[in-house]
Amino acid sequence: MTQLQAKTAKEKKERYALIVVPLDGTEPDIDYLKKNARVVNDIGSKIDTVYNDFDEVEMKKNNLSNGKDGISVNIEDHNIRFRVSSAVWNEKKQGIEEFVAENFQTHRQI
Repeated sequence: MTQLQAKTAKEKKERYALIVVPLDGTEPDIDYLKKNARVVNDIGSKIDTVYNDFDEVEMKKNNLSNGKDGISVNIEDHNIRFRVSSAVWNEKKQGIEEFVAENFQTHRQI
């Protein structure tokens, strides 16, 4: 997940879910998606604590970049991703059709 996705999930827990489709080299079609997609509907709660730690690190990183007494640290790694372990989404038994049926009033087939 990107930093923005993680922040949004944290701030809007009740409105954010992560849908994971494991790709095993097969060309995914609608049947593959229906069978293999997993929904992590509590991703915002799961990412909350880690994101708070991340915020602390970002503040410290900014302090290092700004420096003190003429000494600073240049940190160039701006490609940030929040990794969601497969253990998190593998434990989810809810597929995308069940998620849509439970969370949206319009029950359309995908």
